[in-house]
Amino acid sequence: MFNSYFGRIGMVAFGLAMGLVFTIVPVDSRAQGVAVLEEIVVTARRREENLQEVPVAVSALSAEDIEIRSIENIRDLQMLLPNVDIRGAGGPGGNAGVFTIRGIPGVARYIDDVVQSGSADALQNVVELERIEVLRGPQGTYFGKNAISGAVQYVTQKPQEEFGARIKTTFGEYNRTDIVANVDIPLSDTVLTKITAASLKRDGYVDSLHVDESYGDIDNTVLRGMLQWQPNDSFTALLTAAYNNNDAGMQANVLWDVVENFPVPWGMAPWSCGGGPECYNSAGLEFTDELYAHGRS
Repeated sequence: MFNSYFGRIGMVAFGLAMGLVFTIVPVDSRAQGVAVLEEIVVTARRREENLQEVPVAVSALSAEDIEIRSIENIRDLQMLLPNVDIRGAGGPGGNAGVFTIRGIPGVARYIDDVVQSGSADALQNVVELERIEVLRGPQGTYFGKNAISGAVQYVTQKPQEEFGARIKTTFGEYNRTDIVANVDIPLSDTVLTKITAASLKRDGYVDSLHVDESYGDIDNTVLRGMLQWQPNDSFTALLTAAYNNNDAGMQANVLWDVVENFPVPWGMAPWSCGGGPECYNSAGLEFTDELYAHGRS
């Protein structure tokens, strides 16, 4: 038994040694037809690093990833990002939202390293993106005290060295009409500029039962100008001026269920009827599943 045990250990050690020998032999993977992983550079720790070498739980989506997966708005990101929940705040204004990571609120949001505070514009459309980085876990060292559960960083496309102009249009249901245009204008070898304009429109898709209005519409106008100065490889200054106007109405919130006989705290409902839907029904205002709950018959 003793000899057999050490015999197996020796075979494992020999196999590991052989594996090390073989791994140091250079092989041209392209000549062999083997797919090579493209290097993904992120700035999750305030400096450019290879994603595979960053000791932080990071998910990075490039502009190509967003295009291929038809990401239409910020809320669509949660379909691709594990442990990330993005939803509307439940009030007026189409851009109000709440982010949670791993079930914990307190997510810092940044656009080109500029903090976006509050929840009023949490779901704002950010056009012409280079990539999106999502960091999980407390990030107070790099992103401040509000990054309790993580941080989301939007990195926009910077001015290019060559003159160019692009326009993208999208049409769809509910009269959706999206137009995004941008132009790169280099002023010199060291001074570059970029102008981006976008108009995003769509009708609402949840009709109100009481007023002539549909909720969940989009009416967003975005303007952004960039001026970049890079006198040498070790210094870059970027000046950005942005305008984002949202004229959308209420978010498309739908009541899922009317819970009867639900105990409501004394200070949150009329105490004369005990609280809950019974208060409305006793006052002659019917509040039932059949009338108001989604999917009920």
